[in-house]
Amino acid sequence: MINDPPSIEIELTSRCTLFCPECPRTKDAKQEEHLWNFGELSIDLVEQLLKNTPGTRNIIFSGGYGDPIYHSKFIEIMELCKIYNKMVTVNTNGSYRNSEWWSKLANTMGSKVNFVFSVDGLEDTNKVYRINSDWSSILTGMKIMASESAATTEWKWILFRQNQDQVEQGYKLSKDIGIDSFMVVNSGRPYPPGMQPTIPFDEVLHRLERVKNDIRS
Repeated sequence: MINDPPSIEIELTSRCTLFCPECPRTKDAKQEEHLWNFGELSIDLVEQLLKNTPGTRNIIFSGGYGDPIYHSKFIEIMELCKIYNKMVTVNTNGSYRNSEWWSKLANTMGSKVNFVFSVDGLEDTNKVYRINSDWSSILTGMKIMASESAATTEWKWILFRQNQDQVEQGYKLSKDIGIDSFMVVNSGRPYPPGMQPTIPFDEVLHRLERVKNDIRS
């Protein structure tokens, strides 16, 4: 008998509003056959997966090709995850959903959800790489999820040249909003020309830790 895997990563949809330069959907935009463009998984298929993997505790809704919050039944899928007692990680940029949608989502959230906002900078810099992102709706989502949901919230900040001097400011904003954790990471994809950081990663982390200590004291 094959045991269920401890975690499963699911790409719910290929829909996305962004045009990140190193995303496959952007790089392959001119190809005639967009093999990645599958639309979205049916909610029935997702429920069957959740139901038939009782040994799998962790579900990861990733954003390799699309953003999971653009699945037409994303809120219903999150309710199913709670019914089947799954721990869930959601990765999203958070753009273009309104306050009513965010509040409805927040009210479905249990404490077993880690909701990750992948936002690489502030209003003037996040959009440099995450082209076509919408800062106002991102902040709306962050604030509502932090204040109205039982989920753990996280701000994940990919370090780029354009945002490397804003990390401390970003962390302070995350605390003001009520985000539970703030994480700076290197890009897992090649850096577009002119976007590679010029400050060593360890130095950025050291500066961030100083700010955290100042706030704690």
